[in-house]
Amino acid sequence: THTVPTGGLFVWASLPLEYDALEISKVCATKKVVYVPGSTFMVDMDQPCSSFRLNYSCTADDKIVEGIKTLGKVFAGFLQIKN
Repeated sequence: THTVPTGGLFVWASLPLEYDALEISKVCATKKVVYVPGSTFMVDMDQPCSSFRLNYSCTADDKIVEGIKTLGKVFAGFLQIKN
């Protein structure tokens, strides 16, 4: 799921609860795509969290599209592993 912003610089997204956005972010970073795991915003940052924040303020549209495609591929890989 994800928010549909009417302004601002961020999209808040959530994977199914059984996924840890921090764990997945490490794989995404190796592909040169990063996001802020939701655990960063929690009191106990060591707790697993399936949500994350995407920033789209300083990136060209074509790079955003490329990045979202990369995220989709990484997420799909995790979905296949769990299923």
